[in-house]
Amino acid sequence: MLPEAIDRILTIFEQLGVQKIDIGGGEPLVYQHLPMLIEKIRAQGICCTLTTSGVGRRDNLEFLPSLAPHLTRLIMSLDAYGGAHDRLRGNINAWKNVNNIVRQLDETTRRQKLRINTVATSSFEFESTFEQLAKWVDQSGVREWCLIQPHPANQKETYKDYHLSERQFEAVVQRAKQLLESKVALIVRKSSLYSDYWVLHPSGLLQKHTTGAVDGVGIDVALNDIEDITAVILSSGASAPLEEK
Repeated sequence: MLPEAIDRILTIFEQLGVQKIDIGGGEPLVYQHLPMLIEKIRAQGICCTLTTSGVGRRDNLEFLPSLAPHLTRLIMSLDAYGGAHDRLRGNINAWKNVNNIVRQLDETTRRQKLRINTVATSSFEFESTFEQLAKWVDQSGVREWCLIQPHPANQKETYKDYHLSERQFEAVVQRAKQLLESKVALIVRKSSLYSDYWVLHPSGLLQKHTTGAVDGVGIDVALNDIEDITAVILSSGASAPLEEK
């Protein structure tokens, strides 16, 4: 997304009553203007979270620890332990980068801001290192650990091979509860919850998630006025903007 489009889009989001923006991906640390984007979101009075797997530009990786205290949440995506995470992410430095960032955060920031996201799958990498990952989370001093059931949005060809059923996912959750010994809060996100999310694509297209592989209703925020955008959102069953008291 071009920097000149950000101000207009954030103004529209403020008018819509948007309360939180999660900068995700893809991978947000590859975005050249990431610090500027976060500062503009905060200046608009909108809560800002960032989700990363530890892959991206060196300057963003180096800047992220100092940025974390200003975020509502810093969410680190770890889908396995050690080299297994690197293999799943296709980057030999992903695990090392996440650990470097976590080590640079002070204890208060870890406890107040940091969450670990883990997509539970039937892959060998996930299953064979799950106990090690749980131990790492337990000892890391993070606030929350979120276990996620795979969602078919933007699925790859291997989705059906690694997807977990409701029963299988619940078994992973129960295992995590048994392994955790600290006060890390365990959060569970089933695939059905994603249907309430709206996604702003780099092109400026705003679309609502569905329970399937194809996103639902959408509109180009960069090219349409607030009335048309509001009408599309209302047609999806969402409330926008918030009613004035």
